[in-house]
Amino acid sequence: MMNRLAAMVPLSLVLVVAGQGLAAALPDPDPADVNTTASLAVVASTQTVSAGETLTYTLTVGCGDAAGCRDAVLTDVLSSPLRVSAAVVTAGPAADVVVQGNDVAVYWKVDLGDGTVGLPAGEGAEVSVTAVVPSELSTDQAGQPVDNTAVLEGANFLDAGASVPVTPAAPPAAPPTSEEPQPTVEPTTLEPTPAPEPETEVSASADKSIDPDVVPAGNSTTVTITAANTSVAPIDRLWIREPATGSFPDVFTFDGFSRGIEFPEGATSGTVAYTLANGGTESVPFDDGVIPADPSREVASFEVIFQGPIATSATATLAYEITTDADLPVSALPVRHNNRVAVHVENRDAQSEATAEAVASVIPRAEPVERPTPPPPSTTTAPAAPRDPAGVPQEGPGIGSSGQVVAEVGPTTSPRAAVGWIGMGVFLTLATVVGALGIGARKQGRRRYR
Repeated sequence: MMNRLAAMVPLSLVLVVAGQGLAAALPDPDPADVNTTASLAVVASTQTVSAGETLTYTLTVGCGDAAGCRDAVLTDVLSSPLRVSAAVVTAGPAADVVVQGNDVAVYWKVDLGDGTVGLPAGEGAEVSVTAVVPSELSTDQAGQPVDNTAVLEGANFLDAGASVPVTPAAPPAAPPTSEEPQPTVEPTTLEPTPAPEPETEVSASADKSIDPDVVPAGNSTTVTITAANTSVAPIDRLWIREPATGSFPDVFTFDGFSRGIEFPEGATSGTVAYTLANGGTESVPFDDGVIPADPSREVASFEVIFQGPIATSATATLAYEITTDADLPVSALPVRHNNRVAVHVENRDAQSEATAEAVASVIPRAEPVERPTPPPPSTTTAPAAPRDPAGVPQEGPGIGSSGQVVAEVGPTTSPRAAVGWIGMGVFLTLATVVGALGIGARKQGRRRYR
């Protein structure tokens, strides 16, 4: 595409998405990425225009129904002797217009719902470009058709081009020459035309912080942004695009500005342009030092725009809240996000951009740990082993070879148990003696039989 575009569009004409200035022309999209179509038509208000008069070109663009036209960029180039005097979007979604010399560039940044920006599916737009034919049109330019060539490019559709010719009219004829002698006229020395002043260079600075920068899921944090005009002269416009990518990460939700926004020195107005998450925009003007009104719905991004003349070294600071997603699964955490802001400055001759980044981390929410209540100490006491009247333990729990062993508390042998054992010993001794006597009394001598 670069080779054929170079034949139509000067390399000086470029468009960067999100107003980042002039850059290289878009490359041809990969065939696998082409999933929609785009259209472009150019109509001139007249086919012939006289020197010193103006004409208007109407450029109509359209995006197919299959998908949105990502990074849609329209470039329109007028050839000499025509001169561009104005360019504006007259219908369809809002877009940014950049005019440099005879080069016009228009880009659409509507959120397409998938993290990209461009022209929504099924929508069209009109751009009006006004041109003038200089009154000092030379004779060799008169009567020669002049082409106005435009190209619509993007990341997921093939280029669409259109061109229309216009013919400048010949300058008025010189009055007829009289045959009578004319008085001699002394030649007039013309003062040299001063060379145009060189373009004034502009520059900007940006700073961004997040506090706290480690946030449990479901909690909020504060983002602070500072933008400054670091140009050597005042500028016409300063604006802040947050985030620079065009859409907040899914884990963050914009929760409104947390304090009033002070105008930078020299600014005459302030406006917040919200890009809504479900498409469309809302513009909210605000006064110096006032908190801007919240949007009606969730936003994908926003721009804060100040109109000048904004003084050299003038700064603007804004702060807003973001809330993290409380439903993030623990398995997806922790997660870090680089958050980038873009600050733009411009005057009628030049523009510039600065960016700044801050990192925020989302961590799991700390949940209270519930510890089980320990059971109360047991008051159950094992049953004591039964004893006979003499105090001798019998078979049972804790006695013999079966049953649970229970340790008794106290002396190993109580006095009562000792008396029992002594009585048992006496009883056994007496029984042994009696038994022995009985056995002896029953013994009889043997009879011998003859």
